[in-house]
Amino acid sequence: MIKSISCVALGIFFLTASVVHAEEKFPLTVRIILGKKTGNEVDPRLKDLVREFGALKFSSYSLHHEAHFDLQTGAAARVGLTDGTSAQVLVKGLAGERLRLEISVEKKNIKATVAVAAGATVVIRGPDIPNGAMIIVITRPTTEPTAP
Repeated sequence: MIKSISCVALGIFFLTASVVHAEEKFPLTVRIILGKKTGNEVDPRLKDLVREFGALKFSSYSLHHEAHFDLQTGAAARVGLTDGTSAQVLVKGLAGERLRLEISVEKKNIKATVAVAAGATVVIRGPDIPNGAMIIVITRPTTEPTAP
């Protein structure tokens, strides 16, 4: 009798712990940046990020859109792109200390899964534009997740 009560209590504890974890909200900043091969201007709001773009081989960067989200596991946010499509960021959950995100762009066959640590930034090349490409930049601030 005591064993079955302990198992039930333990099961309720694990269920409660996983529900609380699933309800945490993770802050994310999503920026859509236009990278171009022409010009050499960098939007002043992007100066701190330019070093992240080295592999993309563009010479000019401008901020198209910036949005801030607090998302729970399983929740998604959409950000409009310049071509009328949108990028979606889906929170898959924590893998250790890293937050797993699935990024996709509708109608463009672009899909990536990344794991981002608190305080880190990930950069994903998005759809092409004339003389360049859209760049999807996702930052996970160092702040802790918040309860609902």
